[in-house]
Amino acid sequence: MTNNKLRIIFMGTPEFAVPSLEAIVRNGHSVAAVVTRPDAPKGRGLTLTKSPVKTKAEELSIKVIDADNMKDPLFAAALKELQPDLFAVVAFRILPNDVLSIPRLGSYNVHPSLLPLYRGAAPIQWAIANGDKETGVSIFRLNSVIDGGDIIKQERFAIGDTETAGELSRRLSIEGADLLVSAINDIAEGRAATAVQNSTLATPAPKLKKEDGLINFASDSLSILNRLRGFNPAPGSYTFFSGKRVNVITADHIDTKGNPGEVLNVNADGITVAAGKGAIIIKTVKPEGRGIMAARDYANGNKITKGVRFGS
Repeated sequence: MTNNKLRIIFMGTPEFAVPSLEAIVRNGHSVAAVVTRPDAPKGRGLTLTKSPVKTKAEELSIKVIDADNMKDPLFAAALKELQPDLFAVVAFRILPNDVLSIPRLGSYNVHPSLLPLYRGAAPIQWAIANGDKETGVSIFRLNSVIDGGDIIKQERFAIGDTETAGELSRRLSIEGADLLVSAINDIAEGRAATAVQNSTLATPAPKLKKEDGLINFASDSLSILNRLRGFNPAPGSYTFFSGKRVNVITADHIDTKGNPGEVLNVNADGITVAAGKGAIIIKTVKPEGRGIMAARDYANGNKITKGVRFGS
């Protein structure tokens, strides 16, 4: 808590950003406005839907500005008119330089990785998919280098052995909110320390594509499970059986041998499929046009027995 309260413009869109907005308000800083994406069509009916951040801002009676075109001079002018001390940016778009320069104390971002590791759009997902045992949250000052600004605060957190990207994201959204407020308070008191990132250590975390979720049974079983956790809930992990796509929702692994993609066993535990090293036991699946079901039920309905193959 600080006695020096700042005038802040908050920028964010998804659920991950909501705890940070709540924490700033709870700490007593003045949120002059929230900037978020315009309402977007969603679902089969393409109903216009507010972003989670916009919904929370309206609950808190905070002015909302839709970021339709951030290069529009009128957008920058609207932000300048609010005379912000600081921009707090969480899970948002890249800001143009003329927008970045508006707040007198700078613009600061919550990034869920140990920067300079995992710069990019999907740091949580790639950390899990790559089998990392820890990650973190970094608060840094935005500049023209994507995720490359000076770090204000950074904290490490362990990744659970079975934790999915969705679960870790929810946890880091809370931790990140607390760390952001701590950084804002330090900035307000003029005691914020900065550390320059070593860009030679930077690693990428590119936006995920649907094809990233395709299971490669030639990989070792643990790598397959790491990617399954990292791509849960999106884009999901999938394979093919008899030409039809099937999403693999949950699985385990076992130390056994077989030809990659070959079904080794089908029982109440699920479908055991050989990998390049070891095997995975598929427990729940979501076939095309169906809901989530037990792998055993899927196997029974598709006559999956020992010796048949996944992946084609």
